[in-house]
Amino acid sequence: MLTSFQRTARLAVIFLLMAGAGALASRVARADWGYPLQQPGGTPLADAAHARQRLASRPLDGAAFRILGERAAAAGDNDTALAFFAISVRRDPRDPLVRLALIEVQRASGDGAAVAEHLDALLRVSPASGEPALRRLLDRMDDDGFRQALVQRLAGDPPWRPLLPAALAASSNVAASEQLLVELGARSRLRAPEVALRADLLERLDRPRAARKVWSEALPDGVRALDGPVFDGGFESGQGPQPYGWNWESVSSAVVGVDTAHHAEGRSALTLEFAGRIVDVFVVSQALVLGPGAYRLDVQVEASLDNAERGLSWRIACRDGNAQLAQLPIPARTEGWERFSVVFEVPGECARQRLELRHEGRNPGERRPSGRISFDGLRLRELQR
Repeated sequence: MLTSFQRTARLAVIFLLMAGAGALASRVARADWGYPLQQPGGTPLADAAHARQRLASRPLDGAAFRILGERAAAAGDNDTALAFFAISVRRDPRDPLVRLALIEVQRASGDGAAVAEHLDALLRVSPASGEPALRRLLDRMDDDGFRQALVQRLAGDPPWRPLLPAALAASSNVAASEQLLVELGARSRLRAPEVALRADLLERLDRPRAARKVWSEALPDGVRALDGPVFDGGFESGQGPQPYGWNWESVSSAVVGVDTAHHAEGRSALTLEFAGRIVDVFVVSQALVLGPGAYRLDVQVEASLDNAERGLSWRIACRDGNAQLAQLPIPARTEGWERFSVVFEVPGECARQRLELRHEGRNPGERRPSGRISFDGLRLRELQR
């Protein structure tokens, strides 16, 4: 049982604590902090008065400290703003607004590591708010400290890492975006969309051979065996991976796909089935990166098409300027599987090419094939001079 002295002492301590808390709340509530109630542009900061009122009754209100931090930042006092924001983020670490505010203040102060820290936290608690911030920061990625700190966090595979490729692809800072992926790849295996993006960035930097090499080396072991001047000429793995794998799409006039039941070699073939409708937009394609020299393109075909006065052809053209390098016409009908080939030259000024299968009909009457055609064993070989 407490003595009279002990009860008196306890009451005194409680009174002092309450008085201290009240004084703190009163000081925060009354303080002007030396700043006007308007931002430099003239926008009233009415929330600052509201924040002081809230702190009078709730001294640990995180949102109120954030508002006071925003007021200090608007007045150009980043040190005081950081102090308020630090209190706010301790009180409510899941508040996306204080994370956004901290990102801006820390970026202005040049603290790249702190920017990465708060961006990581923001993207974890509010991806919808964080993704625009990620895109803005990546577009201004000339801060080595920020980039290295961001790479360190990405290497830990945070849940927001899948947002990275789209954000980097939208950045105008292509060289810095590619450098970030280089550094990330040194610390963590790049994911397929990241590899595809790095190859695309290298293409945009006019380094197609480096892009193709990066993409090829990142292929899974079982798939890498299918690579060559043409990737997967036997159509064993279907579409992709991008940007140097196969692209095709079934349309109303043609069904395009891989047939594993009927093929000339390997385990599958590319098959197209037409139903007599007008072929308007139809392309099977693959991006190539061939060095200067002479090449032979050959492919096995089994065709049984009707109403095909003009049929399909394989074409190779420069991706820059669209100059045609080769055309290999395919007949509408064959006797089983037959092989067709064409020899062509790649000039030095054509650093990147496109291989595509197109229908050659010039008018609706010539573009109404029906029936089936299959391709297998498509190969590109450089010829020795």
